[in-house]
Amino acid sequence: MELSGLFINLQTDYGFKRMFGNIKNKRVLIRFLNAIFGDDIHVTDVEYHDKELLPSEADGKRIIYDIYCTSEIPDQERNLFAGATADDGRKTHHFILEMQNLYDPRFEDRMAYYTSRMVAGQGKAGWDYTLEHVITVVVTDFDLNRDDPRLVRNIGFADTETRELLTDKIRIVFLSLKCIERKRWEECGTELERILYIIKNMDKMSKTSKPYMEGDYEEMFEATTMGNMASEELVAYSDSLQKLRDTQAGIEYASRQAYDDGEQKGRKEGLKEGLKEGLKEGLLKAARNLLAYGASTEMVVAATGLTPAQLDKLREEL
Repeated sequence: MELSGLFINLQTDYGFKRMFGNIKNKRVLIRFLNAIFGDDIHVTDVEYHDKELLPSEADGKRIIYDIYCTSEIPDQERNLFAGATADDGRKTHHFILEMQNLYDPRFEDRMAYYTSRMVAGQGKAGWDYTLEHVITVVVTDFDLNRDDPRLVRNIGFADTETRELLTDKIRIVFLSLKCIERKRWEECGTELERILYIIKNMDKMSKTSKPYMEGDYEEMFEATTMGNMASEELVAYSDSLQKLRDTQAGIEYASRQAYDDGEQKGRKEGLKEGLKEGLKEGLLKAARNLLAYGASTEMVVAATGLTPAQLDKLREEL
């Protein structure tokens, strides 16, 4: 496919890994992690590791993370959850980073599984159950809860009423690009908001864009300039971009087709009630198709007008 623009799309599988999973851009990843955790965890260096986690059994499921790295961090910082205590010394922190553009009905379970596998993998003979920190960071292009959109969601093992922490060693952090797409650059008041803004809009920027003109993020722009990429890198990026666009186009087509089918059926019946029923069936078909393609609840609600409760019922039927 023909590529346009100066910078690559960071929401593609290739773009996200090139930016944050390349040792040449290690300082960008460190900056991103520190923007996420602030004073709670201060990362000074990271070590990249093999992203593939093999199953413990022959018939088990293989995991391939987008990005997996570790960092040795002084365990003296303030923790995100009330009731956590800090120890002295340096502790290993395992960071898993994922980019998720479309909602999948099993998305939350998959992130919990990814995190749990990394925790369970620490077990060995004679082990005393002292856990190393495992933190999964997921950048999403949808809100986990459209009724309560939040830029950051910190998920941990805590009492549901008192928020008393059971352990600070296991955490999943969700970052929503949906909370960024309605913002202008000037409205991004934190380092994290600015980095997420760049992730969301990188491929639409030019050298006259304010984030580029400010000069504080030159490493990010340098890493994603298509003119700096070798021909094989451009081919890999083009394939990744095509895959993302095909998925998005499939969702849009499924929605339009279902609407058309419902409207045609209603017209053929020639009665208002028939049109109503035809449109209803069309909406249900559209919703099923969208869900099958992995569209978020927010997207399907906006496209069909169905309620989240109705979509939950449809998911059970898939």
